[in-house]
Amino acid sequence: MKKLSFTLTVLICFIFQSVAQNPGVIDSTFNPGTGANDAVYYLEKYPGNRIVTCGMYTSYNGVTHNRITMLTPFGATDPTFQIGTGANGPIWVLNVEPDGKILIAGDFTSYNGVNANRIARINPNGSLDPTFNAGSGANSWVYMILRQNDGKILLGGTFTNFNNSGKNYLVRLNSNGSVDTTFSHKFNSKVSNGAIDAEGKIIVGGSFTQHGLNSANYICRIKPNGDFDSTFVIGSGASHEVRSFAIQNDGKIVIGGYFVSYKNQPAWRITRLKPNGSLDSSFVPSNTNLGPVYRVEVLKSGKILVMGNFTNYGGSNRSYFLQLKSNGSIDSSFNSGSGTNNAVQTSQELDNGKIAIGGFFTNYNFTPRSRIAIVQGDQLYVTDTNTVNFIQGKIFVNVDNNCEQSSAEQIQQYKIVKAEPGPYWGNTFSTGKYEIKVDTGTYQVQQVKSSMEQLLETQFCPPNSAPHNVQFSQLGDTISNLDFSNTVQSCPILKIEVSSNRRRRCFRNHTYVTISNSGTSPSYNVKAYLKLPHLVNLISASESFSFLTPDSVHVFSIDSVMPSQIKIIHIIDSVSCVPGVMGIEQCTKVWATPKNTCVLSNPSWDGVDLVTTGQCSNFIPYFKIKNNGASMTSSRNYLVFADSLLVETNSFTLNAGDSLMLAIAGANPNAVVRIEVPQSNNHPFSSFASATAPCSLVPRPSGFFAESDEDPIVSTHCLPILDSYDPNDKLVYPRGSTANGNVSPGKYFHYTIRFQNTGNDTAYKVVVIDSLDASLDPASFELISSSHLYTFSISGKGNPVLKWKFNNIMLPDSHVNAAASNGFVSFRIRPFATAALGTRIENNADIYFDFNDPIRTNTTVNTLFIPTVTPNVIDSVQVVTETKKQMAANALIQIYPNPTKGKISVKSPFTNIEYRLLTITGKELVSKRKAGNDIDFQFLPKGIYQIEFTTPAGKSVKKLILE
Repeated sequence: MKKLSFTLTVLICFIFQSVAQNPGVIDSTFNPGTGANDAVYYLEKYPGNRIVTCGMYTSYNGVTHNRITMLTPFGATDPTFQIGTGANGPIWVLNVEPDGKILIAGDFTSYNGVNANRIARINPNGSLDPTFNAGSGANSWVYMILRQNDGKILLGGTFTNFNNSGKNYLVRLNSNGSVDTTFSHKFNSKVSNGAIDAEGKIIVGGSFTQHGLNSANYICRIKPNGDFDSTFVIGSGASHEVRSFAIQNDGKIVIGGYFVSYKNQPAWRITRLKPNGSLDSSFVPSNTNLGPVYRVEVLKSGKILVMGNFTNYGGSNRSYFLQLKSNGSIDSSFNSGSGTNNAVQTSQELDNGKIAIGGFFTNYNFTPRSRIAIVQGDQLYVTDTNTVNFIQGKIFVNVDNNCEQSSAEQIQQYKIVKAEPGPYWGNTFSTGKYEIKVDTGTYQVQQVKSSMEQLLETQFCPPNSAPHNVQFSQLGDTISNLDFSNTVQSCPILKIEVSSNRRRRCFRNHTYVTISNSGTSPSYNVKAYLKLPHLVNLISASESFSFLTPDSVHVFSIDSVMPSQIKIIHIIDSVSCVPGVMGIEQCTKVWATPKNTCVLSNPSWDGVDLVTTGQCSNFIPYFKIKNNGASMTSSRNYLVFADSLLVETNSFTLNAGDSLMLAIAGANPNAVVRIEVPQSNNHPFSSFASATAPCSLVPRPSGFFAESDEDPIVSTHCLPILDSYDPNDKLVYPRGSTANGNVSPGKYFHYTIRFQNTGNDTAYKVVVIDSLDASLDPASFELISSSHLYTFSISGKGNPVLKWKFNNIMLPDSHVNAAASNGFVSFRIRPFATAALGTRIENNADIYFDFNDPIRTNTTVNTLFIPTVTPNVIDSVQVVTETKKQMAANALIQIYPNPTKGKISVKSPFTNIEYRLLTITGKELVSKRKAGNDIDFQFLPKGIYQIEFTTPAGKSVKKLILE
């Protein structure tokens, strides 16, 4: 036995932080309700992480908002922004000035009843700014607003006169709205958009073809005074209108629009130019099948957002919205799913790394979002505290019978809290303090208790399990001291968990056994027991152990586990290097002593406590159901499965201490046979008990069913044996049957997220982010184990967002140390009890290595499903005596496959067997012959027959189906 040189004693610390989720996934914390009733044409971020939008709409979330709206970070309208009757026509564009005032332009002629021909400036409260006077304004549409560093304003559009100055298509205004007469230009048609470069030069696009006598096909750069810039050489220019510009930090210019060529070179709707106007050959976008591009935006990361009226990019389905890498190729880490269902018109990267989009769409990846949405970017970020409200408090154990924490009252860590409506999620830190981020509004704040916590503790403050009530009228506020105290039973609550990173044949793997005490008293003389599957061998462990040879069990003496303490045993094991075991499920089981002594009986529990065990004898599966609790007052059904099929169900009733022994006759000897029995409602630990009896000498793949949740001091973790696999993936157990991952409702899902540094340098920090499926119940969430120390948080609105942060993990790359380059986290959670049959539960995760793009795992899929009995898989379920366990002759003969194409195999503990073949009516077709291991009936026509075996135990008749 080898003992490693370290022992891990971990106190996992919960830290609340705001993080980016899966790039491209919709931000569920931003909920616009019914949204805008018509197109959002333009939007910009506004101080406080708010968003100001404009367009053709006349209402937002069912309330009148004529063409302009200020939104909070969570999608509600900002009540401080009052526009009155707003604009009487579309607002095509807006610009937020440094002082918070907002320039708006479009095709309106009044704002809140005051004349304003296609241009106006409004104050931060939504009122019209009377200091901005554009006179009679524009005589036609204004599409573009560009603000220069000196405060002057460039407007572009279809107008041919502005405030009677004769200015057409492009005009520059002073900051007070008057026309700047020093600016002159000579465009011959519409100017639709533009950008200002670092030198103050102005690049514009539109439907024009001339600037004075100079050819300027749809694109042109002019000097700050309006003169043509001959150093920007476009040659024949674009083939059609250039609609959008984005200037990179290196001066290169990304353009998008309706064009299909530039300088007579193919350029389908998007390309990149060098600062001198020539094509940038390092940018290679899709050159086929791309529809019009309405907007391009260069992000802080250097990546490029593209949006418009297209559904395909380079042969890949990308509906109206996508993200490119800096070279023009699709950024596959940005996954918008099915995208939007209609054109995206506008976007902006927000200060928190998220991306706001607007347009004509009414849903995003099948989630209703009417004309506006926010999606996750691929940047980790820290939230500006002025953009949200904070609810803060602490949770502690009541001793003094008041609502103030004293030095004698212990804090409670790892508690989940929520604020409704929302819900908005949070959790207590290692200090017992919690924090929840919310929008403006009125909320009820309450604890989210697991079933065990409900048995162990009673909320003392606020009394009667009441919530705290809070109200926020503006953003940036904090309400503190919303404390909860709980009266807790004084006892230890021991819990054990096991998890492994992988089961790779011929390689060493890592298993972690976690022992914790969530009670209020120490647990003494603790021992942990480890039962490895028969194809897995223990190499070394971080704690000394003894080995019980008869049961092949490793025993670890832990001594004492204090309240809130967590101890971890790190085990290195290996899978036997034998052929033919790929995909075979290997289950590791652990349990602990002493048993928990707290009385955790729910008054509604009837006291029935069922235990199941399984074993094989002479290739026959036997199962024992024992009632260790009170007598059953009514019957319930056991379920028998063979592999993924339900093959038998029947009722039983047991008095206190009684047992029922069942034998499964005629099962395929290579099948994994399983029994399940439901526990009573309100059982303190368990919802069902189960046992398996794989009688084959060759292990079988499984993973169809959850392990029973018998007791917190028992745990099982199952993984399939694999060779190579995706090193950054997500596993779910049970995986369920069929491609839909069918599982029975109410069972725990055990998720494992694995990561590996496959780069070429050490990873200093790893972050794992998982946004839970809406059908999973946060009250049942439990952390299990991990490969490295981490901090953990729960946050978000609606679906909780889980985040594991591994600081200073120093994960070597796989080329240097393949074994040490791996890591994992695992947790378990149940679906809501109210989740309907057919509910599909999908989950994936994002893994961040330092500052690299996130790696998205595969998506796990499970579907809630109740199976029906499949007939003719077994012959019968027989009740036998526990002491004798002697099967009838019929059960001592097994044939498979059945139905068969003709050949069958015979399995029996006897060797001297004879058989006869009969028709279903009893007519003999084959007289008595000696039965070998295999019998061939291919000479017979299809049909149903009887086969009679004679053994030393007697005669056995089987039904045989020939297909």
